Amino acid sequence: MVSYKDFDFFVFDWDGTILDTISSIICSYQYACKEMGFPVPDDDVVRSTIGLSTEKCLRICCPDCPPERFSEYFALYTSHYLPREANLQLIDGMETLLRDMHTAGLRLGIATGKSNEGMKRVLTKYGLEGLFESVQTADDNFSKPNPSMLYSISDDSGVECSKMLVIGDSCLDLQMAQNAGASSVAMTYGATKKEDLQKMNPLSLCGSAEELRKFLRL
Repeated sequence: MVSYKDFDFFVFDWDGTILDTISSIICSYQYACKEMGFPVPDDDVVRSTIGLSTEKCLRICCPDCPPERFSEYFALYTSHYLPREANLQLIDGMETLLRDMHTAGLRLGIATGKSNEGMKRVLTKYGLEGLFESVQTADDNFSKPNPSMLYSISDDSGVECSKMLVIGDSCLDLQMAQNAGASSVAMTYGATKKEDLQKMNPLSLCGSAEELRKFLRL
């Protein structure tokens, strides 16, 4: 039976896995498209991009936006998203689980499509900055599902990817793990439908932080 003892490093996605950001991200991309007069993507299109770098998200959510207007788009997105971020909640039970893992001496990291600035902001806001040994963003790595972020974590930690467990809510997270030779667990409350996550063959499908705790036998 699998337990936390089978892994030397635990890599978490952020958006939709630790922080409940999905609806705010979706409506912010839609707002920017509408304000600029471009077709508004439906929820599923935006949801499918969560975890990618912001530029890749933009190119999928708003393919008609020319590169010279990207900065305008991002400014509109940010103006809509940031006020909502202030009211977002961590996934129920996730903070306690992360703190318990850290206290137990387990090594934790983040692999996210967010920017460095965005991660610094939210880690400080929620008081989690001391829990993660390595925080890898799309600013410094290739976007998921490229395994670049996991390779960077391996370089930081000295842990082989084969001894990592990736915890995420999207197929991008699980594919990144596969591409690096890491194992994965899918959280089913976030960006991707459960049946799509199942197709990626994660070790487990967990519907809550408590289910993840039980899977890890913590």
